[in-house]
Amino acid sequence: MSESLKGGSHATPESRRPAPPPDVADVVDLEEGVDVEDISGYTVAALRVIAQELDVPRYAKLRKADLVAAIEAARASA
Repeated sequence: MSESLKGGSHATPESRRPAPPPDVADVVDLEEGVDVEDISGYTVAALRVIAQELDVPRYAKLRKADLVAAIEAARASA
């Protein structure tokens, strides 16, 4: 019997939903040697996790460019 005549799920690998993204805290690598150029490609959520770890004040209200600058300043002063 052909596959089209058999009953069952009509979902193909292409039509299945992708897996949910991993937790942001799992993705962010908090290494000491990460440069600003490396973190500029991170999402704002990932940058906020880094800023929170570095105790950056008012990190939740900062935009992406300001977050990168604040993280760079916090790392330079550490």
